[in-house]
Amino acid sequence: MLKILMLGIMFCSITALAGSNDDDDNLVRGWHWYEEVEEVEALEPTPTPIPMQGKEEIQNSKEIELNVAWLKENLPKLRDKAIESPTDQNLRNFYGAQRLMIDMGTRFASRSSEFFKFNPELSESERRPTSNFALFSYSDEVERGRKSVMDKVEGKAGLWFFFLSDCPYCEKMASVLQILERKFNFEVLPVSLDGRGLVSGEYPDFVYDPNGKMATKLQITAAPTVYLVTKDGMEFYNVTQRLVSAQEMEERVLLVAREASLITHEQFNTASEIKDHLTVDRNDGLLSIDEEKLLNDPAALSELIESRVGNSPSTANPFTLSKEELINEN
Repeated sequence: MLKILMLGIMFCSITALAGSNDDDDNLVRGWHWYEEVEEVEALEPTPTPIPMQGKEEIQNSKEIELNVAWLKENLPKLRDKAIESPTDQNLRNFYGAQRLMIDMGTRFASRSSEFFKFNPELSESERRPTSNFALFSYSDEVERGRKSVMDKVEGKAGLWFFFLSDCPYCEKMASVLQILERKFNFEVLPVSLDGRGLVSGEYPDFVYDPNGKMATKLQITAAPTVYLVTKDGMEFYNVTQRLVSAQEMEERVLLVAREASLITHEQFNTASEIKDHLTVDRNDGLLSIDEEKLLNDPAALSELIESRVGNSPSTANPFTLSKEELINEN
């Protein structure tokens, strides 16, 4: 027991001696036991350098081309901005852009006018003259051509006129058909749908379809109705089921005659006020061109289209006189 006690006293002494150095240091510091913290100088942030725009960067800056596409996209925006905030600058921007668009259009119109003076094959005046001087002579030529073609139609077909006795539109249509009779010698067969003649007394020698057999066959549901009928009575072509003017009646007869192959397309063209000079086929179809040629040859597109105009059979002047005819005319 005594031995154990002695060992405990020795252990406590050794522990006390081990911690005596720290206590001595604290006694020396006394009230100044805290340690001063060494101040560290704060570093100022390094400013990010602003890149200077050199000559090379200025040269590489992108310019916006004020073309038609840009104007079409931005004119409405400039207009709306000027409406919402009509400051001097907003108004200047809008009206300046508008003036630019107008000037580009004026330049286009002026150059087009000069172009067509030496390239008439692409001008719409080839279909129908636009000047009064040329239009006067052109109208005479069309009348001559129409008379010739109508004579061909009249030689192959006549007109059947279906009417009702109390129909005021039928009375007026009778007058229109009489003009065609006098002008082109067309034979008109009047057919009464109700068995009575017109109140005006026009076309007294009418025929009557008592059982409505013909009206049913031709599906006539209105009056006046006019059919172009071949002289053998085998083919019937509807011209109109309403009142039309004499000029429109002539045009309808020509159109129906062409579709019925009673006249050719070329003959139809000579009788038309607007010439059918087309670069595409009349009924359907599209033009095509080699892609590589189109991309690499700037003249490829225009050459293709102009070749189609030149090859059109309708471009020939149907009223050209031979030398003998010219002598006879004089």
